[in-house]
Amino acid sequence: MGDRVGSISGIMIAFVALIPTIRENIPPSPRIVFIEILVYLNTLTSVFVLVDSLIVRELGDDYQFQWRESGLFLVSAIITVLSFLIIVVMMFLHYFVWKKSYKAKKMENSGSFSRKDWSS
Repeated sequence: MGDRVGSISGIMIAFVALIPTIRENIPPSPRIVFIEILVYLNTLTSVFVLVDSLIVRELGDDYQFQWRESGLFLVSAIITVLSFLIIVVMMFLHYFVWKKSYKAKKMENSGSFSRKDWSS
């Protein structure tokens, strides 16, 4: 059991350690940003795995996994798939919509890009 807790804890620490790296690469904001929400949701799936492993441990050796009956697995799978889809949609939006508006704003200011040009 200690190995499970250790590996899940390591994954959760890695997710949380990712937050300062993300903060360094985006404009300063006092509020929580969307990418942090995605990281926290994916950290939550690690907690669900830990809880599910504790439940399975209590059920004994004759336990058989039924994915349709495991609520924690279904929630974790939904969070993971939704996170992936959101990231893909945002990549397309960035490439086809937002990138053009950044270039246009930069051209208007004759090469200088200021903080007020960022909008959310």
